[in-house]
Amino acid sequence: MKRNKNHSSDSIKDLLKSMPNVEDRQNSEELYREISYKRNKELQRRSKRKKMATGWGIGLASVAATILFFIAVLPSITQEQAYDTSSSDESAEVSRDQAESKAPQNKNETDRSSNTNAQEESASSEKTEANFRDAMSTESSLISRVVKDNEKEHHAIAAFGDLQGQYVVPITFSVKQEVKSIDQLYNSLDAFEEEVWGVRKYQFSSVSFDINEEEGIVLVNFPVDYDFPESSTQENIFIMSLKEMFNPLEVTSIKLKKDGEPGVNLGNNAGLEEIDIYGESLYKLYTPQNGPKLFISIPNSQGLTVEEALNELKVDEPTFTIEGTIPKEVEIIDVKPDGELLEVNFNVANTIDGEQQMLTMIESILMTSKQFGFTQIKFNNLPDSEVGKYDLTKPISVPYSVNPMPLQQSSP
Repeated sequence: MKRNKNHSSDSIKDLLKSMPNVEDRQNSEELYREISYKRNKELQRRSKRKKMATGWGIGLASVAATILFFIAVLPSITQEQAYDTSSSDESAEVSRDQAESKAPQNKNETDRSSNTNAQEESASSEKTEANFRDAMSTESSLISRVVKDNEKEHHAIAAFGDLQGQYVVPITFSVKQEVKSIDQLYNSLDAFEEEVWGVRKYQFSSVSFDINEEEGIVLVNFPVDYDFPESSTQENIFIMSLKEMFNPLEVTSIKLKKDGEPGVNLGNNAGLEEIDIYGESLYKLYTPQNGPKLFISIPNSQGLTVEEALNELKVDEPTFTIEGTIPKEVEIIDVKPDGELLEVNFNVANTIDGEQQMLTMIESILMTSKQFGFTQIKFNNLPDSEVGKYDLTKPISVPYSVNPMPLQQSSP
């Protein structure tokens, strides 16, 4: 084999690069071994025939074999690598495009949906809190949850079951006396935004009330198609609701009628004609996930004394989303009844976290103490001399009821 003197090393490389592509599906290592084997056989045959072999000839043969190997194999390898790389890059690009076109869109949709729901729930809760604040404003941004008695206004209480179906959440509506009578006010309570308040549906929209405070009686007349409760739990909420609605009035008995006839049939109490309104309750803080924090009425079913009842206000009931209203670190040393006045003596130090917690505690004690017949409460040894509109250095009159709401909110 003669060497072409007209070609340099670079020109040989260029020639090799310009050679046509050859596609070979054989494995490169097997191909190399096959070429080497055949070349060695050829060398052996020549060696036997010519009886000679030179180092230059063998070296040149090796170089030739190597060149042949690269000529045969490299284009195929290059094409396969190029194809694999191209396919891999293309697949990766398509996957990225699909992921970018779908994932962010889904994420944005989820985020928008979550943000919308959260904003709606937050707006509803803030709106309701604002309604309560407007209905019973204080001298600051504090939220008062009680209604004071007012000779110029009538108050009507609508009672709702909590979402767990255990207790009653009373909400109070007020109008000027010249606008509506007490009967008219109670009979106009027929549409509410229960879902905004985090409570169950109002049970008495179709019911008529006739209130006679002189005789101490409320007549409650149910229509013939009224759906009375059947389970014992629903029956308890039914009875507790009626008691809570008329407890602040000067009445002692609630008489029940159906289509003008005495007696109604409840699940476990057939022919019930009358409910004794007497009964004590404790007022803690109801904290539904969606809705404002409201006072909730919890019956004193254990026969607690007033001192025991006030200490019970420290107890949370997380199963029913209820918080205690007195910090656990606050110690009630004792209570001293004096007729309709009750003195409550504390050992507080600095365990009350801000004015709002103090205000909620004060109002909860006022309402709970009222249930035991007290009309004035004196708070001793508290860290502050006043909170909201309350002068804590003097006895405080108990409120009329809890959870004020503007009457216009009773209509959609």
